[in-house]
Amino acid sequence: LTLRLLPVAERIDGDALALSACADDIAAALADQSNPVAAGDIAVLLDTNRRVQELRALLAERGVPLVGAGKSSVLDSALADDLQLLLHALLHPGDMAAMRGAMATRLFGIGAADLLRLGNAPTDWQAWLDRFEDYHWRWQRLGILPVVEDLLHAEAPRLLAAADGERVLTDLRHLGELLQQAAADCYGPEQLYAWFLAERRGDRGDSDAAREYQLRIESEAKRVRLMTLHASKGLEFEQVYLPMAWRRKNPAPADPRRNLARYHDDERRLRIDLGGPELARHQQTERLEDLQERMRQLYVGLTRARRRCVVYAWDDLQPTAAIGHPARGAFDVLLAAALAAPELAGTEDDRFAALAAQLPGLVVAEGLRARVDVECAPPASPERRARTPLPAPRPDWGLHSFSSLTRWHAPADREAPQGAEDEREEATPELAIDRVGEPAHPELLRLASIKGPRFGDAIHQLLEEGAGATPYAAQATRIRAVLARHAVEVRGPVTTDPVPAIGALLDRTLQAELAPGLRLASLSAHQQKPEFEFAFALDDAAWHRAADLLAVHGLREWWPGAPVDATLRGLMKGYIDLVYAWDGRFHVLDYKTNWLGQRMSAYTGAGLDAAMAEHHYGLQALIYTVALHRYLDQRLDDYDPDRYLGEACYVFVRALGLAPGAGVWRRRFPRSLIEGLDALLDARETAA
Repeated sequence: LTLRLLPVAERIDGDALALSACADDIAAALADQSNPVAAGDIAVLLDTNRRVQELRALLAERGVPLVGAGKSSVLDSALADDLQLLLHALLHPGDMAAMRGAMATRLFGIGAADLLRLGNAPTDWQAWLDRFEDYHWRWQRLGILPVVEDLLHAEAPRLLAAADGERVLTDLRHLGELLQQAAADCYGPEQLYAWFLAERRGDRGDSDAAREYQLRIESEAKRVRLMTLHASKGLEFEQVYLPMAWRRKNPAPADPRRNLARYHDDERRLRIDLGGPELARHQQTERLEDLQERMRQLYVGLTRARRRCVVYAWDDLQPTAAIGHPARGAFDVLLAAALAAPELAGTEDDRFAALAAQLPGLVVAEGLRARVDVECAPPASPERRARTPLPAPRPDWGLHSFSSLTRWHAPADREAPQGAEDEREEATPELAIDRVGEPAHPELLRLASIKGPRFGDAIHQLLEEGAGATPYAAQATRIRAVLARHAVEVRGPVTTDPVPAIGALLDRTLQAELAPGLRLASLSAHQQKPEFEFAFALDDAAWHRAADLLAVHGLREWWPGAPVDATLRGLMKGYIDLVYAWDGRFHVLDYKTNWLGQRMSAYTGAGLDAAMAEHHYGLQALIYTVALHRYLDQRLDDYDPDRYLGEACYVFVRALGLAPGAGVWRRRFPRSLIEGLDALLDARETAA
């Protein structure tokens, strides 16, 4: 038994000094070649989990290999902060500030100087953009665990080089597993991120979830172990260090300035006396309970060691009220009682020396030791440790949409659907070929400088919100505000203000004849439902078989391609721009702002069919029609597709109203095609 006496002159912060002295003693013992000690033989027992974390940091600074976590939650760790920044950046792929913030975390280790350098190195910056885009796609399509796996594999050598590298890898694995488990109950990445934030903010108490979040031991290898005295009950270790054996749990109960008492009554119920007539007696009870608890903890600590136990105390025996710990020097009384030598506690001389003289095996060591750093061998096979153990990824479960299905064949373009993102900024070469001698249409030229998905989102919003009693042409302020909200850019030379042309386009959209007798302006509010959201389950839907189904109906050119074994699991989700009731049926309508060219031929006849095929919009119209078919089947008792299900109408708004039928594509799908795709998505046999 070694009694380490700390100098009272150094006692500015008693806790910090005791922990620092303990860390120095352990590092010196491991570095002593004349009497080698194995790290796995040492355990440090402390009074609270907070002290476990404080000593962990001190030992890590000295290079001591260690394990142990206490009851701290991995959700409260600094690494969880870093992972939260990364998840935010992946959910906002266009936010460069969020991406730089994630890069600056410990996960990637990019410093300020490197971020500045990347700003002037387009090639290197593009590599980072590609990496984050790949992570974004993996999360959207494969789940969060593949993102964490790739991050572990790529960054493990750098992270393991740090003193607490294994702690970081353990926490990252732990967080990845927690997120993967929660993803099964979340509706996509956004809800999973919201769950993560809520769990980090919430009061987890002592629930099963709270225990699941407790930091895990990072390794079963031979390392110094840290734990609380309470957690060490029933265990044994070769060597035990007790740096906090002298410490009370509560502020000194014997302090005469205290006018309260915390104690337990005869029925073991906790009571607080705030100055009642029996305060003195209750304070005496509190002192007795404190002494009993300290004796229990000291007994536990002393009986955990097989070969050696190191106990820390102060070399003064007098109360030191000036630092708020009166009677702290009375630790020798506790130690004497614990060692079954209570008669030695009453001596007036140096009580610790008296204990050492009477008890064989007790060594009193005084003074502070100089700091020693432990040199450990570099960790072996960081890649192997980064990859194990992690649960097997779940099947390819996720959210699917028309955009994700059409992009199976384009690995470089794997972003999740965002609004009108499929509306490209430039016409494809096939669609840009105009009829010989056909002049450009002036109304098309007025908006030729505005293209792309942001413009599409702005037009969608204006149409979904409606014009109200005032024509769009008279709402220039509102149109400008929506354009600014969506950051719509005007590219190229502009000689006139585009806002009047946009107002005219919107008014033409409402007034154009989409079918004989049908104008959107003539539909009442109860006849239309903008932004019709749908979601239905997919369970082993054989998507690759849709090509044969389309071919049966002469629509093979609509097939965008997919792996031969492509199977859908999860949810099919989407938004139909407008579902409207007209002529006794329910119809699907989708607005398109695509720029197809400056001549009307691109927006009529063969030109319009080519645009629909180029973007696979026919397949989108079919999926939307199946979604409406399912909805009506659930809502109408006498539902019959032949009676109630109408057309799919795609309107290319740039050309609407400029010529009869311009910009309007309509198709009513045969019942067999609708029911066939419905059965395929429901994992049933497809109809012939």
